[in-house]
Amino acid sequence: MKKSTESALRFIETAIPGLRIARTYRRSWLRADLFAGVTIFAMLVPQGMAYGELAGVASVVGLYTAIGALIGYAIFGSSRRLMVGPESSSALLVATAVAPIAAGGGSA
Repeated sequence: MKKSTESALRFIETAIPGLRIARTYRRSWLRADLFAGVTIFAMLVPQGMAYGELAGVASVVGLYTAIGALIGYAIFGSSRRLMVGPESSSALLVATAVAPIAAGGGSA
C-alpha cells in the first residue's frame, strides 16, 4: 500500500512540480523570496498595464494576464529560480518579427 501511495505522489509531483517545491520549501528562503516578489510586483504592475493598453484592451486585463501567468508558473513550473513576467526585450523581438508583416512587407 505504501509503495502505491509513493508512486501516486511521485506522479502528482511530476504533473504539478509546484507541490514538490512547496513541500520541500525552507523557511530560511522566505525573506529573500518575499523581497524578490515585491521587486517583481513593482515591475509587473506598470508593464502589465502598459501591455494591456498596447493590445487594445483595458489596462487591467494586461495586469490580470501577467498575474495569471505567474500563478500558473508557480504551480506548473519546474524551477524555483526563474523570473516570469512581462519583459520589454521579448516585446522588442516580437515587434521586430511582426512589424514587416503588419506593414504589408511579407514575411520577416
